[in-house]
Amino acid sequence: MIDPDKRPPLSVTVQEQIESEQKAIHDKYWPQILEFNVPVNFFAGISGDRSSPPIRQQRKLFRILASYATALYDAEAKRYPPHKEQWLLTLGQEVFNTVTARLRFADLNYHASDNEIKVAIMEAIRIRTNAYLDSVLGLIPLEPLPASTKETAPPRVRLSATVSSPLAARRMETYLREKGIGQTEFAIQAQTTDRTLRNFRKTGKVRRDILASIASAMGTTKEKLLKD
Repeated sequence: MIDPDKRPPLSVTVQEQIESEQKAIHDKYWPQILEFNVPVNFFAGISGDRSSPPIRQQRKLFRILASYATALYDAEAKRYPPHKEQWLLTLGQEVFNTVTARLRFADLNYHASDNEIKVAIMEAIRIRTNAYLDSVLGLIPLEPLPASTKETAPPRVRLSATVSSPLAARRMETYLREKGIGQTEFAIQAQTTDRTLRNFRKTGKVRRDILASIASAMGTTKEKLLKD
């Protein structure tokens, strides 16, 4: 049974549409990703291939992976009702898991390390999540109101994009210590980067959306993490 706090209720028809679109996305991007394959045997001389090593194309690989993950994300997110933050965070984690699981069947380490690849994917998903949340919260420019409604329309509330909470940072540190989880491993789970976590631990400041991802990775909510 679907947890409504983590996933929106979608009809069978909509779910089938999502699956069909995502299959087409896999079919489009997977051949492009496989073009970056450089088997380990190539460098061991086992393959018998005496041609020169291919050019490293880290940036191009990252662009394709970002487009791949974003397309999978959009296929579902665009069909959600007005977006709850947790819905989008759950979807982001599922897309991240799907893409990284598939990449186990590709030899991409000539171009980038596993961790670099994971960071590139999670960053693309994070940016996309922000875009959906900003559109709902009114933090991106919208069409101007008609002249007849400008006087009576209520002002749009603009939320601060940054949260300051040294207490939340300490709670995260305690969680990592008690669970025996390294910062890099947790950064991947929280769909962020080592640098962001280091800065959060040092200053207590972090983007609101990233704090929500951190809380989700800890199995709690942003509100509980901030509670005195």
